[in-house]
Amino acid sequence: MTKKLITMIAAGALVLAACGSDSGGDADDAQEETTDTASDAQEEPTDTASDAEDEPADPPSNVQEEAADTVIAATQRDGIELDGDCVNDLTSQLSDEDAQAIVDAGADSDADVSTEGTAIVSQLLGCAGNDQIIDAFIAEMERSGQEFDEECVREGLEDINLAELAASEEGQSGTPEEVISAVFDCFELGS
Repeated sequence: MTKKLITMIAAGALVLAACGSDSGGDADDAQEETTDTASDAQEEPTDTASDAEDEPADPPSNVQEEAADTVIAATQRDGIELDGDCVNDLTSQLSDEDAQAIVDAGADSDADVSTEGTAIVSQLLGCAGNDQIIDAFIAEMERSGQEFDEECVREGLEDINLAELAASEEGQSGTPEEVISAVFDCFELGS
């Protein structure tokens, strides 16, 4: 699940670094507008979640707990340690059907969940530290065989909230321009 997002972002950064970006100013403006819209949309559930803290949450069902365990196991294999309480909080918001889809898909594949489930699942990287996400991002880039300056990538990404970007509409549809700009000069391109 989360590996797919990291892989997509890393692969996009590699392709665009190798080929260059041909987007013009208008596309960049639209990209920024999309990012702003996605960020605004994400802030709303956060406000709702803080209001919900005042009210007792429904305890997660067994299938929701199993979904949390599946997510944690999948990300651990990818070298990302998610905060268990954070994952449980998110998976407890899943419908029983979405939670069961995650359990049925297992740690090796993506679950076919509802739109609401996708919105919740896309927030799971927020349960990890940014450094862990950067490590996973770099591991995916290393597997590609493309040469790059690891320290440059780390410095370029350190101030970007990768979990938020991965959860955004922009992050789910490809590599965000912000990531490309941050790592573009880190690639050692041949003549």
